[in-house]
Amino acid sequence: MKSEPEANNLTPVNLTDLSSNAPSQIPEWAASLVGNTPNETIEKIISFLAPNDADASLIFRGFFSGLPIFNVDVPAWVKLASEKTFESSGLEFVSELKPGVDPSVLLEVLGKATRLLEVMLTNSISEVTPLNNDQSTILAPMSEGLKQLASKSTPEQAAAFYNARNDAKKIVEKLAQPTVRAKIYASIMMNWSEIERLKNAGELKSTNDLHRWLLVPENSNCRLVIPSNTDSREIRKACETIGLSFENQWRKPQSENLGQE
Repeated sequence: MKSEPEANNLTPVNLTDLSSNAPSQIPEWAASLVGNTPNETIEKIISFLAPNDADASLIFRGFFSGLPIFNVDVPAWVKLASEKTFESSGLEFVSELKPGVDPSVLLEVLGKATRLLEVMLTNSISEVTPLNNDQSTILAPMSEGLKQLASKSTPEQAAAFYNARNDAKKIVEKLAQPTVRAKIYASIMMNWSEIERLKNAGELKSTNDLHRWLLVPENSNCRLVIPSNTDSREIRKACETIGLSFENQWRKPQSENLGQE
């Protein structure tokens, strides 16, 4: 059963050739991405989202680095931080975006993404949305455009899109109440370039240093504020998971064998 009336009696659309089938609601900049390599695509997306803003560009670079379809040039721990951010926030579905993805799976991903975009544009989960006014203006037509794209696909693909869009309410609920670990991963991911700079400058020498730094809201590019009572062990565990190491690396104390040589 179709979730939306416009999903019925539709002709297929070639999802790999949006340049000739692009719905009118999809912005010109989005249609212009067709035909590019993944690396060219991500560079264009970042330039559209963060024009003439080097800091924002670095944030988006870290954000997109966890998507397997792209090969963003960042340290390996940043990619893992991005992956863990998606995973701990209920956004693990984005890992389905891979070269050669099945059209129905692609429509499911786009359906969930459309619902999240709609919510982000209304600021109803403003704690986690990375969009400023300019970015919202750029992306606003996308949700309608993606729905129009789904309506031009096969009935089965359209149903996959709308069913996934409806199911995404669970993801929205999870994003509205992120866990402490999700906030930690997101903060590390979005501040990756500054963390790397401070590490190289010798100003962050341990996970304890990072813990103290992250607890100061003014230091962070991330809107997810880590609770002031967050234990430093939470930061250490997150860093161990993503492979973020420091000069003064924590080592688990070894128990002494009393009475033995």
